[in-house]
Amino acid sequence: MVRRVIVVPCLIVALCLIVVLSVISYAYIQLGREITVVEPGYFNIPAGSSLNAVTNELSRLGVIPTPAWLFKFYARITQSQGDIVAGEYQLLATYNSLSLLRTLRTGNVVRRNITFPEGWRFSDWQAALNANKFIDHQMDGLSDALLAKRIGISFGASSGVNTGVSASTLEGQFFPDTYQHLRGESDLSILRRAHQKMRVVLQQQWASRSTTPLRSPQELLIMASIIEKETGFGPDRGNVASVFINRLQKNMKLQSDPTVIYGAVDYQGDLTRRHLRQDTPYNTYTRRGLPLSPICNPGLASIRAAIHPPSSDYYYFVARGDGRSAFSRTLGEHIQAVNQYQRNTRLENYQSAPGK
Repeated sequence: MVRRVIVVPCLIVALCLIVVLSVISYAYIQLGREITVVEPGYFNIPAGSSLNAVTNELSRLGVIPTPAWLFKFYARITQSQGDIVAGEYQLLATYNSLSLLRTLRTGNVVRRNITFPEGWRFSDWQAALNANKFIDHQMDGLSDALLAKRIGISFGASSGVNTGVSASTLEGQFFPDTYQHLRGESDLSILRRAHQKMRVVLQQQWASRSTTPLRSPQELLIMASIIEKETGFGPDRGNVASVFINRLQKNMKLQSDPTVIYGAVDYQGDLTRRHLRQDTPYNTYTRRGLPLSPICNPGLASIRAAIHPPSSDYYYFVARGDGRSAFSRTLGEHIQAVNQYQRNTRLENYQSAPGK
């Protein structure tokens, strides 16, 4: 009787073990089947999603070929290997359900890129961010002042420019680069990183200065933005910088077309003599010194050129028409260069450099 009492529970336990092992073996076989990659090949797990929600969504999309309960069962019994991590994952055709589960536990989520080229205005940055469907758009409807506060930019700090006006613009505050971001990251978060990088770059370059007429990192930023807009030809960047630094040291008007364009309210792609005569805080034909603020977001090469221009006695330059510029020491040389390279342009409407 005693043996019979002992044997029965043992048989029940053994039977249960056999069933469990059979289910696990079956799970391995079924979970080893390749998943179905659904276009566009990405799967997003929102923060706070339960295993049930993730499994049901994978099943609904037809990604996992196995029954949803089996995927869920295996995830439960192997929970010691880690929890599923929220985020966006790329689905590969080489995955099976087992490798997919391992991937979802790694947190190796997709990092997307957004690129901001040198010379873009802040309005261009806004357009690129607004067009990105993978970003959380939080800056919509915010004023520049409130946007600056959310990003961490202090409006009202002394700009150090010749006008003596406080800084009150977001222009030039962001470093051009390619930034990685996760799905759902906010546009404000990306802008904070870009602003912080610009601050670091400016401080590093400002610390490396020697003799310069520029009086602050803000003035360095303004000068670099002008250089950025004046030429797209890298080898000319240094000489362009030397022209403006030389003019600044001689208290000559900078006479930069891109600054006029930035300040003109009715510019439609054709800079005219009337624009050059309109007095704005950005018209360097009517005002001496640097304009009110940066006119774009300059890159590292233009910032370096502004703080370390080559020594030259150039005071003028003119676009050659092939992307390069011709540099002159005297007004007479400059007029000759204008006649040579701008024959089809009337002198009264001549542009010292094409807008960018």
